[in-house]
Amino acid sequence: MSRARPFALSLLAGLFALVSPGVLTGQSLTSVPFRNVAVAIYPGDLAVSAPAQLPMATASALQAPAPAEDDTPWGFFSKNIKHADTLAKWLALIFFTTLLMYLYLPRLVLGVVIAVAGLALVQPRVRHSKLVRVGLVLVSVGWVALAVAGRFNDNPLGFGFLLAFTTPLGAAMMLLGAMQALFARTDRRLNRDIAALVASAEASSPLWPDEPPLPEVDLVATHGTRAGTALIELLEAEAADPSSAGAGSVHVEQQAALALCQIFSVLPTAGETVRDARSTPQENDQVTAFWRRKVSAAKGLR
Repeated sequence: MSRARPFALSLLAGLFALVSPGVLTGQSLTSVPFRNVAVAIYPGDLAVSAPAQLPMATASALQAPAPAEDDTPWGFFSKNIKHADTLAKWLALIFFTTLLMYLYLPRLVLGVVIAVAGLALVQPRVRHSKLVRVGLVLVSVGWVALAVAGRFNDNPLGFGFLLAFTTPLGAAMMLLGAMQALFARTDRRLNRDIAALVASAEASSPLWPDEPPLPEVDLVATHGTRAGTALIELLEAEAADPSSAGAGSVHVEQQAALALCQIFSVLPTAGETVRDARSTPQENDQVTAFWRRKVSAAKGLR
């Protein structure tokens, strides 16, 4: 026998001990050793008699133990959050918590994705939500990457981690976007205040800066950036229909710009942030372009 054979036999014996059920479960296959075994020897035969019933390990002893609290996503996060004192540790904590969320609640995560995707088919508000779209893209990227990697690799472990990370993250984004779209506040009070601003501006004669902003400007400004789109429409009314331009439309455009100045904390300046009858048409066009960019940037941050 070569020298390598005893080493190989020892290695195989160690591997067998590691994978044997008794080692994995921590329980012995027999609860007591063999006792009272009678041995009878006859010419040419060897007979061993043993009791008919040997006490074996119960089924509950062979079952895997229940998952500990640390195995759950919330248990893992609550235990390790006190150690997250750097950006790298925070990112690692978020990454592994997200993985545990997918591994611990796979049906719930996939159910959220399917439910929101189905809701987007029948609800235009949900379908047009940026969060829903981005979340669906994240989920699709994980599944497509895993499917492509599986065709060329028998063990695409890295892409499995990608799937387990992007799926719950995308599901959370889709759920949040759907809730925002379905439970968005109505704009009835905003529309009422905008209509009051237009009526008061059309009835007034002095132009800004000869007169201060109308009181309705303060009411519209209380709605914050939600009023931006409606005010931009008032600024673009003259460009859309030049035949309707008149003294009243100039008043409306000025008050709309003054409301935008108050919402975004911008200094009112004739020809720069507020349309003015004494400014050139090019300067007034720049005012509309300025507020269009401002409102679009504010909508992108929401």
